[in-house]
Amino acid sequence: MKKIGLISGEGRLPLLLYKKLLEEGERVVVVGLREFPPQDLHPHHWVKLGEMGKLLSILEKENIQDIILAGKVEKIEILRYHEWDEIAREILEKAEDRRDSSLLEALRNYFETRGFSFPPLEKYLSSWLAGSGKLTQREPRRDEKKDLALAWKVGRRLAEMDVGHTVVVRGGVVTAVETLEGTDETIKRGGRWGENGGVAKVPRPHQDLRWDPPVVGINTLRVMSRVQIKALVVGSGKTLLLDKENFLKEADRLNIAILGWECE
Repeated sequence: MKKIGLISGEGRLPLLLYKKLLEEGERVVVVGLREFPPQDLHPHHWVKLGEMGKLLSILEKENIQDIILAGKVEKIEILRYHEWDEIAREILEKAEDRRDSSLLEALRNYFETRGFSFPPLEKYLSSWLAGSGKLTQREPRRDEKKDLALAWKVGRRLAEMDVGHTVVVRGGVVTAVETLEGTDETIKRGGRWGENGGVAKVPRPHQDLRWDPPVVGINTLRVMSRVQIKALVVGSGKTLLLDKENFLKEADRLNIAILGWECE
């Protein structure tokens, strides 16, 4: 029986996805990145970020053909990193630039030319995807809807250029756009100015869930609550809501309104 190699970064996504895969009857081998350990998950193997040769050896030894990438890898740490092995340097040199999509495309091309594949994740993740329309009990207020509309408009342009997924708008002013720091840090930065407002989490055009999908979890809601932003819009069908049932319950508890908008 074939095995799936789950290459794991930080956060809860690897654990939740691992459980989903097991529920589907898959055999899973988890390979963790030492610099970005997953939360509450114990990998079968560990590699460092730059040890692509070791990763390849593990995949071949375990007779793995299908690979899934899950979890957070801090972009700023990639820029700081210098311990790349020969294979990793080859992959980096073939990347057009250091944007996420360019790096992932170079990684994908390298492994696909060696017989590996990256299966579609809809089979496993469909129950976590954001729906359309109002997802929570509360409807955004009129002022929040205006801020969400602007955040979404700006986010669409940023996503097209693969800059980031997250935009914060307060009182009609863009207070933060995501670059290197990730969703929660973007919201913290955007929450320093103004009041009320909204956050947009916007997928890339034709977002492929295999490659760095937009993800929001309960911690994001708590960050929003701390900076008193109570409205969020996400891409329906293309944004993962981690632990979706509890995520939406927490949003209602915090009185945060969430909308799902069509991406394309």
